[in-house]
Amino acid sequence: MPSDISLQTVGVVLAVSTSNLAVLAWWRGWPKSLGRVKSWITRSLPRSAVFLASMLAAIWVAIFLVYGYPVTGDIKLYFQPYGRAVLAGAIPNVDFRSSYMPLFPYLMGAVDAIWSSDLSIPLFFTGCFALACILLGKGMVEGGATVERAGSLAIIGALNGASWFLAVGYQQDESVMLLLAVMAMVFILRRRDLTGGVVLGLGLLATKVTFGISAVALLSQSRRRRQLVMGATLAAAPCILLFALLGFNPLLMISGETGRINPPSLTALLGSLPFVYGSISPSLWAVHLLAGAWCLTMAAMFRKPRLPEVSFDGLVKTL
Repeated sequence: MPSDISLQTVGVVLAVSTSNLAVLAWWRGWPKSLGRVKSWITRSLPRSAVFLASMLAAIWVAIFLVYGYPVTGDIKLYFQPYGRAVLAGAIPNVDFRSSYMPLFPYLMGAVDAIWSSDLSIPLFFTGCFALACILLGKGMVEGGATVERAGSLAIIGALNGASWFLAVGYQQDESVMLLLAVMAMVFILRRRDLTGGVVLGLGLLATKVTFGISAVALLSQSRRRRQLVMGATLAAAPCILLFALLGFNPLLMISGETGRINPPSLTALLGSLPFVYGSISPSLWAVHLLAGAWCLTMAAMFRKPRLPEVSFDGLVKTL
């Protein structure tokens, strides 16, 4: 085995591959024993939503307490110090540099204050991911899917190796972004776009500026865009104004965040084309911006058209 490939890396690859193959077989109903397990879980999921959270908690316990997976550097270098600094009276991007929106350090500070341990924030991220999977199934039911299909897809999303390893293994804050985006989606499906907009506004304040990508995607699918924008504005504008008066500089935060967007996969791909890579490497963030704009354009093109609302009396007259 090459010296640069650790046993842990091999274990991760095997775990991700095995879990994805398992959920694929589960979805296809093969073998029959897996199909029966899937049927039992999907029937019990609507009655006991804590099942999925318990399963994710068990995975978390296995990783951190049995296997001894280390707490990542982001927890100790950023999340804990940010939270403790703001609880001591510091202002984000005024007294310390941060690439997060102003409420994120306060969220981390609240979690750390409840349980001052290196494991508290990873457990919080895991809980957010589990709740997001539960709400995803609920959102699909709201959108017209059957309970069994929605429960199956939600569990597949939870068991997907890449998903839970990012949320649980590497303890990244994207699980909070996922939870808030799914919450907003459920409100939009219930035609409560104003409340969904409030959730999007709070999500933008409590995560990163990149959460705006989810907000724009949901905006493209909303039928009541004015209410969605109004809710987001009501939630975000007062807080942004307050922190601006305290000296918070969003442009400084955004410049620090976009300057670090340099994904290894894109770098490796373009590295084989020196001329192309040399031309765009100073502005890789623009490549991501264009790619995101393209995806959102495709989403808007495939959005279902607004159907005219016809009253019962009008329908009778037409007939």
